[in-house]
Amino acid sequence: MYTDQTNSLMIVTAEKYAEMVGLPIGVVRGQLDRRQLPVYKVGKRRFINLLQLRIDVANGCS
Repeated sequence: MYTDQTNSLMIVTAEKYAEMVGLPIGVVRGQLDRRQLPVYKVGKRRFINLLQLRIDVANGCS
């Protein structure tokens, strides 16, 4: 689950997100491909934008 250190993170890799929420990496990659998770791109790499995800959840967006 979340710790103080992970609560301060704004972006994480798909692997780290899968570990944090307890989902298989394949499921998380599928969510990324279907654009169900907010993404922050750096070059060719995609990171999950936890800050935007928290804002979306707070606003009731899915």
